[in-house]
Amino acid sequence: MSRSRDYKTQIIVPVPQMKAFAGNIKETPCMEIMAMALKKIAEEKGGTVTDSYTDCTGTKLPCILAIRTPALPRGIGVQVERNGKVSFIYDSEGVQPQEVEEICNGIARAYATIAVLRAQNTRGFRLCKETETPTSQGRRVTITAVKH
Repeated sequence: MSRSRDYKTQIIVPVPQMKAFAGNIKETPCMEIMAMALKKIAEEKGGTVTDSYTDCTGTKLPCILAIRTPALPRGIGVQVERNGKVSFIYDSEGVQPQEVEEICNGIARAYATIAVLRAQNTRGFRLCKETETPTSQGRRVTITAVKH
């Protein structure tokens, strides 16, 4: 039996951005950053980025973006509510909750890092990656920003 679950995030697509891209949320800057974050985690986990996830019955469920990994072959989808709140959706049947949590937290961390880097870059900072270390929860990256 399919058991749809969602994983809440702190990520919010600003309402003015949603209105400016009326009907085409995939083109918003926030979803561009989300696609980059999913791609980063997919690379780390040996997975792929797509536009749907699957429930336990094999039904393909379309969404804005999705990630599939060897540990979560049915995938996790990205959903944006009318108020801009982003959540991750998946079928929890037979899924290890810690694997979902690890991937969702990794996506949220990658999203925040990319968003901050972009903001600093547009404000005239030169960004340099100092270190990148694998951890049990993904990767820890240290970046310095120097004003031009």
